[in-house]
Amino acid sequence: MQRITVYTLFFICNILAADSASIAWAKIYGNRSDLSYGESVDLTSDGGYIVTGYIDRFKNSNSKSLTYNNPVYLIRTDSNGDTLWTREYAVGVTSGKYYSVMQTADGGFIASGYFWPSEYNADICLIKTDSNGDTLWVKAYGTVDGGEEGYSVDQTHDGGFVVAGRTTYICSFGNIYLMRTDSLGDTLWTKIYQRGDAHSVRQTKNKGFIVSGFSADTATNSDYQLFLMHIDSLGDTLWTKTYGDTGQAEIGYSVQQTSDDGFIVCGSKGVGRQDKIYLLRTDSYGDTLWTKIYNWGAAYSVDQTSDGGFIVAGTNGYFYVMRTDSEGNVLWDKSYGHPTPDQRAKSVKQTKDGGYIAAGWGRLEPDSTGIHFLLIKYDTLSTGIKKDNSPKLGTIKENNLFYNYKGNIISINYTILYSSNVKLEVYNTQGKLVKVLVDRYMNSGSYTVKWNTKRDRRILVAGGVYFLKLSANGHTVSKKVTIVK
Repeated sequence: MQRITVYTLFFICNILAADSASIAWAKIYGNRSDLSYGESVDLTSDGGYIVTGYIDRFKNSNSKSLTYNNPVYLIRTDSNGDTLWTREYAVGVTSGKYYSVMQTADGGFIASGYFWPSEYNADICLIKTDSNGDTLWVKAYGTVDGGEEGYSVDQTHDGGFVVAGRTTYICSFGNIYLMRTDSLGDTLWTKIYQRGDAHSVRQTKNKGFIVSGFSADTATNSDYQLFLMHIDSLGDTLWTKTYGDTGQAEIGYSVQQTSDDGFIVCGSKGVGRQDKIYLLRTDSYGDTLWTKIYNWGAAYSVDQTSDGGFIVAGTNGYFYVMRTDSEGNVLWDKSYGHPTPDQRAKSVKQTKDGGYIAAGWGRLEPDSTGIHFLLIKYDTLSTGIKKDNSPKLGTIKENNLFYNYKGNIISINYTILYSSNVKLEVYNTQGKLVKVLVDRYMNSGSYTVKWNTKRDRRILVAGGVYFLKLSANGHTVSKKVTIVK
């Protein structure tokens, strides 16, 4: 197995000189002679990171008919980005790519992508590893007469997996493709939907799934429109919405359910002859709350932050990260690298210390032909808003659960250190369960849920003492709250 070398970058380009303190560290992975690409990052239970990507390498540069050998790899790092281990996986006879990785509830990892078992059609590939990156199983999924690619994977509440991507089984242009497996990778169901691609899938609070990508006109294979599709646990459609203008291509690359049960999508929108960064927020039925169009480029990843805003990763010709408030207004944005078209931040997460981690690739030297796998850690940045840290009546903060009680609304903020099944419940002083606020599998990160104690339709909430109980990762945190009527 080829050794993967890590270089720590001790410099920041001139465009970042004024805000260099905002970057805690930046690392590249791979050999400088390779073209290496970072596709996805997730937080690990020990405070480090798991990243996936691939190396674009010619198998035989002297051959007249060049075939590619693109090994895919997983890299696990500590909190400073220093490598704990690297695993390289050779897949297929020509090439392979992994687009998505996450830590699973058992402490291992799942990654999805595709490989070419022959020179004609691709198959979706899932690889499940233990916490050391050693392979537990590898599964390929595909049709005889078509090609399939898996762009996004999420673990389901029952320990299985759901994958979103595309298939050319029906037509060469491609159709939206979803599949669900059990915990061993055995297929439970597959679904083919309308013309287009599915770039992102996440399980929703009702144990269904939200999917985003683009749909295309069946007759012309054009007129791309961003779509959101909410499906149930069996893959049957609950609703589908499309967004965009005729003649302007809109694509959704990443979707996440927000703390208010709605959805946030990032992607790109064609404006004239340019693609621009696009952010869309909807309610729980997919009806638009707001849309934002930013500068030239595209956004590939979005994560809701602990304050209800968003962190976005993409490209504007650089490795690009943007922070917004809950209405999509830009608080700050940062560009990294040298100005060339092929530089991207492909994945971003808020870290447990309130900062951000982003993975992608960039060109580190002017006029360089090298592309390098980048992992950049951003410290928490000031937005110019003065934060009052003095104690507030009704506010309790400890570890990873705190709440704010104002009027009849209790806003509860909590942090999940790593992906697991999560329960947030309310009990009275007799130990009786009053309400279940959260009960689902959740990715690592920070979340907010609001409880209206006056308008709760299921129960009459009387004044008195109650207890919030957060159960996740085998640990429980409780907080007492007094409701005054």
